[in-house]
Amino acid sequence: MVAVGVRPGLAFLEVRARYTVSVPRLALPSGATGRVGFVGLELVATRELHAGGQSLEAFAGPFGVLVHGAGSVGYGFGLVLGARWLFATSLPESPSFGLFMAAREVFWRLPPEMPDLNAAEAQIDLGLVATVF
Repeated sequence: MVAVGVRPGLAFLEVRARYTVSVPRLALPSGATGRVGFVGLELVATRELHAGGQSLEAFAGPFGVLVHGAGSVGYGFGLVLGARWLFATSLPESPSFGLFMAAREVFWRLPPEMPDLNAAEAQIDLGLVATVF
């Protein structure tokens, strides 16, 4: 998963673009197999707690996705809930580094012209995060 987020002038709101792709080929609801990818746009509300050079941030909000797999493109939507634990550095531009966890419930259709090909799944992301500004 790769994601980029910005705060559009409100300290409690973040807009994120993300891309996730399956490494192994997955079984699709149609019976075919293929790599499935999600291109998403998220709008999350955030709340931060600070103590010394550390911060803990919780976030939640809705998102929409375009789904690709097995030569088809579909769409989906869902909700995300997660947290980031960041550690400040003394480097120029004040970057922070830390850990994150995000859980998503995704409802998607692939391809859209086949109404009986729907899926719902949970996605859990664990990883490293870096922030700037």
